[in-house]
Amino acid sequence: MRMKKSFLLLCAVLTIAACTTNKPETSSALTQFVNTRIGTGGHGHTFFGANVPFGLVQVGPSEYTRGWDWCSGYHESDSVLIGFGTMHLSGTGIGCLGDIAILPVSSEEMKETVFQHEDEVCRPGYYSVKLNDPDVKVELTATQRVAMHSYSFRGSVEEKPMLRLDLEQSVGWNSMVDCDVKQTAPTRLEGWRKSTGWSDDRTIYFVIDFSEAISM
Repeated sequence: MRMKKSFLLLCAVLTIAACTTNKPETSSALTQFVNTRIGTGGHGHTFFGANVPFGLVQVGPSEYTRGWDWCSGYHESDSVLIGFGTMHLSGTGIGCLGDIAILPVSSEEMKETVFQHEDEVCRPGYYSVKLNDPDVKVELTATQRVAMHSYSFRGSVEEKPMLRLDLEQSVGWNSMVDCDVKQTAPTRLEGWRKSTGWSDDRTIYFVIDFSEAISM
């Protein structure tokens, strides 16, 4: 028997850095012309994922840092994912962030998965990819300060869907110094992550709320 088990995670992020709360005027009719893959190859260093203009959160896929061209955490020449990070940079010459990464896994030891670029869909404010190991559809979107993850697992009833939360994972020159996470409710995690790198002393505070739905 096959089942579809979905997890919806809301990851709210606070940072010690000041940021704007102004909401820019946008026209949804124009976003159909946006090619989100521009700059994800060559030396573009472009973030590939979901965000809103001037938003704090940039949620999207993260790959291993294999050199300077992976400053945003993603390069079109690569096909190995290590997580879906909550924050990324775009267009910079130094790699950083990649905070609070989540990865669907098929075993507790699993730390990466292979994907195909033709299985990705990305448009302004939305990213999705279908993975084979585990068999899951990942969907990401974002608001000004919240990343929304949806993981729809397809497998037998006996298979146990698992999500890996990685606070050590980083992009580029960023390195975790210390972190803490605790479960404050049955469906709620709270914590913080301190790191050094492009920014010498940086602390991110986060809250993760999740819900679960099962359909046969």
